[in-house]
Amino acid sequence: MKYRYCPQCGVEFIKDEQERFDNDQKNISCKKCPFVFYNNPSPAVSAIIRNNKGEVLLTKRGIEPFKGCWDLPGGFIDNGESPEEAIYRELEEELGIKKMNKIEMCDMFNVDYVNEGREDERIQVLTIVFEISIDESEISGANDDVEEYKFFNIKEFPEKIAFFEQKQFFKAYF
Repeated sequence: MKYRYCPQCGVEFIKDEQERFDNDQKNISCKKCPFVFYNNPSPAVSAIIRNNKGEVLLTKRGIEPFKGCWDLPGGFIDNGESPEEAIYRELEEELGIKKMNKIEMCDMFNVDYVNEGREDERIQVLTIVFEISIDESEISGANDDVEEYKFFNIKEFPEKIAFFEQKQFFKAYF
């Protein structure tokens, strides 16, 4: 994300502060007031859902970035939500799942999240991954920003995986 002015007092950031922020992406501080923007990762959640054959459910993205590519169901954690609340909400929004038998945090990874045409606004996303057990009949269909869903054998995942870091996660986890 690019900042030219302090969102607290409105003063223009000095040029070398802007360049330092653009180069190291750690934080940017105002020289007039105490404002500091910490460029921390945004929290998100993803779910590993297996069927009785051990296949893993992936969703096809219906929106950018990576529209038409496959990834784990999930999304960003809303303000005031716990990771568990977020995964329940996301699975209900995307797949219509209302009941989960088991939910257990199993891993986490970082993703560079970039919207097409807005590459200079790259954000780092920390994704918390849950293993979730459901009855397949609980899935009512693809909704929200999901175009389609399908269970895949872990040895035959599709080529078009949405995020590079997620591909790395799949290799390490499965």
